[in-house]
Amino acid sequence: MALVGIWLVRALNGLAVKLLQPKVGPRSFAIRNILNVLGYAVVIIVALSISGVNPAVALAGGTVAGLVVGLRAQLVISNFFSGIVILATGFVKVGDDVRILNPSLPSSRLVPSRTSTSHQITLTWAIEEP
Repeated sequence: MALVGIWLVRALNGLAVKLLQPKVGPRSFAIRNILNVLGYAVVIIVALSISGVNPAVALAGGTVAGLVVGLRAQLVISNFFSGIVILATGFVKVGDDVRILNPSLPSSRLVPSRTSTSHQITLTWAIEEP
């Protein structure tokens, strides 16, 4: 049954791309990805329901697992999107050295630097005396 559902999702997504590509162009692939996620979620829920697993319990478990993973990966996700914003603005180029000063901390205190590298951009956070 699950294989039929997967085949159906793939067939409908292929049809959706063929119908939408002349109208919306490359955005049809983004729509296909959204339909893939929704379709596979429905297939998983139906397969669990047929297997005798209560879908409400499975969704609640998935929600709790997603919450735990999301909270644990919060710093990584934050750094990832911050890096995308920094690169997208063009303010900082690859290879530039960047020093970020935090005015809310006392200027006489040196904060341990936190260095991360993304696409060969090194960000060092420190406080310097004026």
